[in-house]
Amino acid sequence: MARFILSLLIDVRLPQPELLADLVGATKALLDFLYMAQYSIHSTTTLDTLKQSLSEFHAKKDIFIELGACSNFLIPKLHMMIHYARAIELYGTTDNYNTESTERLHIDFAKEAYRATNHKDEFPQMTKWLERREKVLQHASYIEWRLLHMQDGHLDAIAGLEQIRWRPPDMACTLHHLMMKHPSRKAVSLAELVSPEGYGAIYLTSALARFVVETSNPGLTRSEVEAQAVNVHFPFSTLPVFHKIKLRNLEHHGKETLDSIHARPRRVGRSEEDLIPARFDTALIRVHLGSGRRIGLTDMRIGRIRVIFSIPENLVACLLPSSAARMQLPRHLIYIEWLSKFTSPDQRYQMYKVSRLVGSVRIASVVPLALIERMWAPLDNHHRLQTDGKPYAVLAKRVALVKARRFDIEHVHATSDPCQALSAPANEIVHYAVRSGREVGALERLVGMLVGALRRAFGVSLFWGRIAEREGTICLVTGWSSVEMSWHGKQP
Repeated sequence: MARFILSLLIDVRLPQPELLADLVGATKALLDFLYMAQYSIHSTTTLDTLKQSLSEFHAKKDIFIELGACSNFLIPKLHMMIHYARAIELYGTTDNYNTESTERLHIDFAKEAYRATNHKDEFPQMTKWLERREKVLQHASYIEWRLLHMQDGHLDAIAGLEQIRWRPPDMACTLHHLMMKHPSRKAVSLAELVSPEGYGAIYLTSALARFVVETSNPGLTRSEVEAQAVNVHFPFSTLPVFHKIKLRNLEHHGKETLDSIHARPRRVGRSEEDLIPARFDTALIRVHLGSGRRIGLTDMRIGRIRVIFSIPENLVACLLPSSAARMQLPRHLIYIEWLSKFTSPDQRYQMYKVSRLVGSVRIASVVPLALIERMWAPLDNHHRLQTDGKPYAVLAKRVALVKARRFDIEHVHATSDPCQALSAPANEIVHYAVRSGREVGALERLVGMLVGALRRAFGVSLFWGRIAEREGTICLVTGWSSVEMSWHGKQP
């Protein structure tokens, strides 16, 4: 949602058009803060920019109240954003103090240690097992260090340590392509590939002919390429086609698929009535290699991917007689329909605007798959989904089902700060109603005594207060450190 919410707001029709600048400015400042807060490395410049974005948001946030989106900004998470810059200065980047490490250590230090015992008087056995395991790991690390830095008889430990340098992570998060071992369809006819009802690659044969000529003779001019492409004949009538490209970053994200690109026609699902619409994603493609300099947006262009294919190995020699040209031929190719080039960004919104090329200016090319930088999600995908009645009908049923259920919203006049209790991993909510003929003050004193006892016994975070919608009823919210603690804490 964060990737295209700003594009949606630009076209919003407001009763007062002059309010649009503040709406977009507040949203842009908040998005800048959210993205910069996730940086894996910070400097004084980025922290100053982080603070500036938050200040800009607070300066323009009243636009949401004017438009009726909210009545106030008494939101705990919004208040916590004030402390982000200071917390980063004190404790490091935000990826250093999430809960993933402690959750992982619970497996290593508790679950695996418990499995190594006989499940009787387990704590001494777990302690001994962990102690022995740490010693084995330390000795293994020492042996690895000796083998790595003490080779060829050089025992200079200091020199060995100097070779270990910390390198900051790549902020660009370069994505790598991962393809299936086998094609999604082994043989798709050229007629289906160029058909508008199929893949819609109208100029596939001419674009592929130009690619073959350019691969065989890289030094030709554009007019010479066009002249020789006419004489290219293809020794095949079908091509193996892939429908998906996975994008990963193995260095920082492992085998997690960060994004994916789809290029497939409309097809029938499991039932004949289930019709899955076509999907041809757009991507950011490198058009200039950069020759050693840093690649920028001017070196790229957006295009819609219509076909992901490969040329059969037994037919490559027929297309490329030269062995050098065959060595340069990549395994996977893509057919691209280009969108308009990047121009200067909008002065107010700092966003680039591109459009489809239609008619005689429509341009298509066949390029190596390796030139794909990343997926580019256009705004028209969202508009197309809105006009598609089938998925929105299913969504409407789900929304109606939720609306049919009755939800009671209660407002508690908290006697203390509720943020810590509400942010706990497990919450327990209890209502206490005063008996007939009794005073609410007596109930409040009893709840106050209970709160003190819970804090002393379990060290939990909690708050309580009267419920505005229920006269004579008090709500007590307890924040437990875990679900197990909540269960055991309630036992007599």
